[in-house]
Amino acid sequence: MLQCPKCHYENEGGKFCERCGSPVGNTATSSETAAAISTEPRRSQAINNQYLEGAKNISRSYFNYFLDVLKSPYSSFMSVSKEHFTHAIITIALYSILIPLTLYFGFKSLVGDLSNATGGLFGSEEISLPFGDFVVKPVISYAIFILLVLAFTMGILKLRKVQFEYQDVVARFGTSLIPTVAILFIGLLLSIMNVDYFLFFVLIGFAASVFMVPALVISSYKTDSTNGFDAIYGILITYTLTFITLYIMNDFLFSTIKGYFVNLFSNSFF
Repeated sequence: MLQCPKCHYENEGGKFCERCGSPVGNTATSSETAAAISTEPRRSQAINNQYLEGAKNISRSYFNYFLDVLKSPYSSFMSVSKEHFTHAIITIALYSILIPLTLYFGFKSLVGDLSNATGGLFGSEEISLPFGDFVVKPVISYAIFILLVLAFTMGILKLRKVQFEYQDVVARFGTSLIPTVAILFIGLLLSIMNVDYFLFFVLIGFAASVFMVPALVISSYKTDSTNGFDAIYGILITYTLTFITLYIMNDFLFSTIKGYFVNLFSNSFF
């Protein structure tokens, strides 16, 4: 029997009172709903805390991994496995971000100094560098470029008849990029501090990623097959494909910087 909370009539069942029509069957449901609503924020907060804690653990793990590789790059490189796949992806992402970000801060300071030295000849509008054009778009281009270099490296390993796992190659490739990322990070700090030598570190870091990384990965895998490609020829082919890619992607990687300075000087003197 359900008693109506309004008129106290005893109802045999149903959700509404037979005498006055007031709801009588939803008391438990209402309390359950209220309890569910009250626990929802706590559940959401717990999920957010879980994701935050996971991000902290990944960051802490990557930082320790980064320092270990810097202490002994080659031995760390030879001991990594597919368990370091996530760390390698983070390293590739950092590599793709650091180059355009360093160029952005470096050339922003350079244009500012140039304008001050010429007494504002270039005007205030030209000094403002568009962050999206200088950083966001090139990040995608550098990520595509380095992933293509990784693909060339894997292709050569296939030609050498090497038995490997995809994640293992990515882990080695990313680990060998860490000294390069450290060099690029120094370049970023110099560009922020308006030190002219930032471009030197960008060039060294970029050259190392092109010449050192593929050669290390290819030569680190041994094969017993006599029909496979020789490692030396494989490295040379990788270099050739990389430079062809650079030629093709030249506009995507460097056009923003070249176009900006061409417009800057043409608008100032003509």
